[in-house]
Amino acid sequence: MSVMAVRLHAVVQPGHRVEVESPDLKVGDEVEVLVLQTSPAATAPRRHILDVLDSVPADLRGRRTVEEVDRAMDEERDAWDG
Repeated sequence: MSVMAVRLHAVVQPGHRVEVESPDLKVGDEVEVLVLQTSPAATAPRRHILDVLDSVPADLRGRRTVEEVDRAMDEERDAWDG
């Protein structure tokens, strides 16, 4: 049994149909068709980062201020120089 690969590009037609035409295929040939979607499927609408952060439950949010985080990073850096 020999296997021949034919790469084709197709556009989904009305009725969710995909047609495959190739001069390399003969009438009566048995083929296996693998469909890979190359354009992204419909996705959820993009959300602003602040909306995403607001959706995080309060008990999972950090409770430190920017100044506290900066101070902790400075202390960490100073420890590296130690």
